[in-house]
Amino acid sequence: MRKFGAISRLAVFLAVTSVVVTGCSSGGEAKSSSVSYPDSTQTPGHIRVATTGDSKPSSFTAEGKQQGFDVDVLDAIAQANGYETEYVTMDFSAILATVQNGQADIAVNSISRTPARLKNVDFSEPYYIGYASITTTTKSGITDPAGLAEKRIGFLKGSIYEGYTVKEYPNADAVAFPDFNTAMQALATGTIDGYFGDLPPVQDYIAKNPEEGIVILSKEPILDLPVAAAIRKGNMPMAEMFNDGLKKLVADGTWQKLYQKWFPDQPVPEMFS
Repeated sequence: MRKFGAISRLAVFLAVTSVVVTGCSSGGEAKSSSVSYPDSTQTPGHIRVATTGDSKPSSFTAEGKQQGFDVDVLDAIAQANGYETEYVTMDFSAILATVQNGQADIAVNSISRTPARLKNVDFSEPYYIGYASITTTTKSGITDPAGLAEKRIGFLKGSIYEGYTVKEYPNADAVAFPDFNTAMQALATGTIDGYFGDLPPVQDYIAKNPEEGIVILSKEPILDLPVAAAIRKGNMPMAEMFNDGLKKLVADGTWQKLYQKWFPDQPVPEMFS
């Protein structure tokens, strides 16, 4: 049965040249709350954040506000340093370009750090280990990932799953979608036969829409492509503030509480325990 071994091999290849902006948070104890960072935002005291509105539980819009694990982590860091946050939602494929061209100061949305992305933006230290999934529907008759070899496979445009699909399923019909909900609707109606994407949003969607018969064929942590915040190139003060803030959240147990709140069924990664 084909699982995500291929993704792990691809991740190792991608991680070879990976670079992360570590700022001043490598080694030693976390800085005290009295430390201040030069304000490098577009608007002083105001962090403009690029994200999506349908990536639950990482980042999603509900009850008129942005919610999710990624949102809570960034908000905690921002508030500790006296910043307000403004979340601007868009298609996933537009997030990094929005940071790159200066329309946003930072982006959080379960974004894996890859060398290709590092050509255009910097990244913080990792704050989450993502889980990948392969899904289909009961009516498709597919019971194994190998059964998607010559089928129509969907994924989010601009995601790491785009390259995975093309590489591992060269005979499949690869279909890029602008957002998660559109992809799930296409899967449920049979427009596509399978979907490759992050596991948590898929689990949430299945729980809310059991009548659609969507099932998970395979799931696996992507250890070599950790999730990090995308930051405008050269914005070291922002990177330092995020990295030092993250270190404090892990040290005082806040990160673990947020992780258990949003991912109650997933084990805490060793690097954050």
